[in-house]
Amino acid sequence: MSRLVYWFAVLSFTGAVLPAVRADDIYLKEPGTFDRNKLKEWLQEESAASPSQTQLAEVGKGARSVVYPLTEHARHGKPGQMRAAVNECEYLMKQIVYSPETKNAPLQQAFAGQMLEALTAVLKPKEQHAITRVNATMVLARLAELSGAEETANLAVQIIDSPDQVDGARYWAFRALKNLFSHARKPVNAARREKAVEALVKFIERPNKMSKEPPIEELDGLRMVRREAIRALAAIHDPGVANKKGAEAAWTLVRILRKDKDVSPEPRLDEQVEAAIGLCGLRPDPKGEYQPAFAVYHVGAFVRDFLNAARASSYSAREPWKIHAVRLEEALKGLADAKDETIKKVVPAAVAVLRGAQAKSNTVSVDALDKLLQELKPPSSIYKNNPKAVVNPRES
Repeated sequence: MSRLVYWFAVLSFTGAVLPAVRADDIYLKEPGTFDRNKLKEWLQEESAASPSQTQLAEVGKGARSVVYPLTEHARHGKPGQMRAAVNECEYLMKQIVYSPETKNAPLQQAFAGQMLEALTAVLKPKEQHAITRVNATMVLARLAELSGAEETANLAVQIIDSPDQVDGARYWAFRALKNLFSHARKPVNAARREKAVEALVKFIERPNKMSKEPPIEELDGLRMVRREAIRALAAIHDPGVANKKGAEAAWTLVRILRKDKDVSPEPRLDEQVEAAIGLCGLRPDPKGEYQPAFAVYHVGAFVRDFLNAARASSYSAREPWKIHAVRLEEALKGLADAKDETIKKVVPAAVAVLRGAQAKSNTVSVDALDKLLQELKPPSSIYKNNPKAVVNPRES
């Protein structure tokens, strides 16, 4: 079995409590006839009024007519059939409902609500096929991106938290949250944001049950899913709540960044890069608990190790070193206006090292950055009033 195929197997079944009965009979079908042209006509009419009952009914039929085919068992074994069903959802969302010609915002909002109802109906049965769950959540991720509807966070969090869910669905639920917080048309309310943070932290920190010597394919599959959770947590830009277990987002990110001994499996380089970018993008904590200097100090230490690893591999083509370095530089440059002395010193020193990595230079030295890190005295923990919020890096 190839590594890629194995990863998809992991995405479909890891973490799931698989049903004891078959789900062949979980088939939903919209009995009504959907008038796509009529919906398109309404959407292109500029209106601020609430949709009529007739319009709401048509929107509901439209959502169900594209989502429910994901439950058709006959599609599951035929190559390309599930992709075709997802494409139908994509077409309706992108080309009709959320196209540049659309002017009826209330009807768009109603459509998002009806899509969420249809997706919930598909995902709710515990015996639902894994392939249906994964593809339905893929549609949810696209809906979150195109609509920016913050209600999509509710379903994404339910999928992540459900003990019956497969990691393949969680993967796309993480994408949904990342898309939402990157494209929301207005700030997501605090309650939804906190629940999203808690769901993501819980997943990233979860103990993964593995065999004594798991195959690399299994480990990479777990890391690939976890990487999406890290990206989603980074997109929220929330340092979390100190002393609230399961809500300490900044601490979770820095533990991934520095390969904390208690994180399993050991974080991979791409996960560390996403964590570093996330730490650089965290907003200030209104309560003053989060200490960004602690985070940036450890980002600097990671950059030092990053260049050493790149050189040790002779800039192996297996790792996109230059792309990683460019993204890390952009994230660090976002801190250019920081007033904290530790941050002001670490950022330019780390950027100089990253430019060396981008040029695949063998002359740029990490010595200046390393010396700086040894001289600096950053905060002792990432949260002011939680001295236990530290990292215990693995030995190199």
